[in-house]
Parts: sequence; structure tokens; C-alpha cells
Amino acid sequence: MINIQRFTSTDSEFKEIAIISNLVEHDCITHYEDDKESWFHRDKSLLHDRLLLYLNDSLIGFCSYNQGQNENKRTIFFDIMVDPKYSKIEYQDLLYQAMLKNIKVIKCEKLLAEVYEHSNYSNFEKLLINNQFELVQDPVLKSYRIKTLQEFVYLDDSITQDSFTFSIQITSATNPKVFDPSLTLTLSVNLSNAAPSFDESPLPTIQATVDQTGNPFTGQDTLSKNGSASSTRNTEQLKWSIVSGNPTGANGQPSFVIDATNGNLSQTANNTPSGQHTLVLK
Repeated sequence: MINIQRFTSTDSEFKEIAIISNLVEHDCITHYEDDKESWFHRDKSLLHDRLLLYLNDSLIGFCSYNQGQNENKRTIFFDIMVDPKYSKIEYQDLLYQAMLKNIKVIKCEKLLAEVYEHSNYSNFEKLLINNQFELVQDPVLKSYRIKTLQEFVYLDDSITQDSFTFSIQITSATNPKVFDPSLTLTLSVNLSNAAPSFDESPLPTIQATVDQTGNPFTGQDTLSKNGSASSTRNTEQLKWSIVSGNPTGANGQPSFVIDATNGNLSQTANNTPSGQHTLVLK
């Protein structure tokens, strides 16, 4: 019987986890004493836990996960290891789904895991891919497309980090077979960027006197979205700038300044020329 239990940090659990880690890992040795010491010195203000997978009374796998710090406080770093003798993707998925329930408390927005090019990690790699994409058939055209199962965000490292390779097995369903053995189609896909946009278009007209410094000005609305479909991550890594239309002030410098991190406009008091100014913002 398969069941999942919470980690209680007993010596026997540390020893059994070390045994499984050493069965899976191919380039290092885990010592249970080191693991135990690290566990008891963890930052207890952050979510840090483990789930244990038992077959009858024998530990055959575990999931270890911890919450990131500071700007990564809504990121979970995790690892799933199952004894290679029992390395079914279904077992790893049980641990993965149980972890997803437990991390809701921090409103997790990102999951990060490491996978190595080794047979011991093949099912873990499949699990990660399966929980991001699915193969869907058009009922009329009978063609297939790869559909995402989660919302992606294009960030400054996406050009290297969000690159995916799919290996799709094609098997002939006719008799006699059109081709035999089955064929493998390999596709490489990169996450593409959607242009950011202002919430208000066109941007509202602002009325201000030369002695007002702004930051922001009354009536200003430069709120924006980064193009992601994710409602929780669609404001990440936004930057604002003034493209054109910025008049030269009495001090010989551009009259208006925009805060690149939040889009708030400001000016030096009694410096901007009187009149109407049209700023083009980006």
C-alpha cells in the first residue's frame, strides 16, 4: 500500500533519506549527519519541509522543498527522489501533488527544480514537463498541438531559461503499419515575448503648476502590464522611460524625470517652461 507521511526528523528518517539520495544521485554522496545538521540549522521563519513516500512500511521516496528568501519568498525550490527500483512517474506525481497542496500557504508563484542528464532523473524530468504541457488533438483536423498547462512570464533570463525540447513518439495505428518501428519527432521551442502595455490608453492628461514636484502628479496613471497572462506575475520586471517630448528646463536639464521602477513622473519646482507638453512614455 502506498501512502505519504510528513517528515518528523527522526534519525531513522534521516538515514533512509540518505540511502535513497545515494541511490539516485550519481556524482556525490549524502551523509545523513550533514543532512541532519543542515535541517536543524534551517531558517525556521521560512517554509521548509519534506514528504515521505512509503510502500507498505518501507520508505521508497521523498520530496524536499523550501521557500526562497526576500524577493524569492514566493518561490519554492524542490527535489523529488524515488528509489530507482520503484521509480514510477505515478509515485513521483503523488509527492508532487501533495507538495502543491502544502505550499499554497505562501501563495507560491514559481517552482524551481534541478534535473540532470542521467537515467535516474528521467521520470522526474517527464513529471516536470507533463505538469507544464499536454498534447491535444484537434477533433476535426486530427492534428496535434502542444498546449501549456500553466501561465508563463517572459523575464530577462527567459532567452536561456525558457527553452524547451519535446520528444514526441509517433506510432502507426493502421494495419499493416505505414511505418515500423515508431518515429520520434523532436521539437525545440523558445518562450516568446509579448510587448508590455499601459493600463490606460491613451494616457490621461495631467494638469500641474510649475511649482509642483509630482512623484506622482495628481491624475497620473502609468500602471502597466508586462504581457504575461498570469494575473499574479504580470507586473514583474517592468521599467519606464521618457522617449521624447521632454522640454529643457531653466537649469538646462530635461524638465521631467520618470522613476524607472514605478513610472512616477516628477519635476524640479519652477524649472519647467510654461505651456502644454506632450511626453511619449515607454
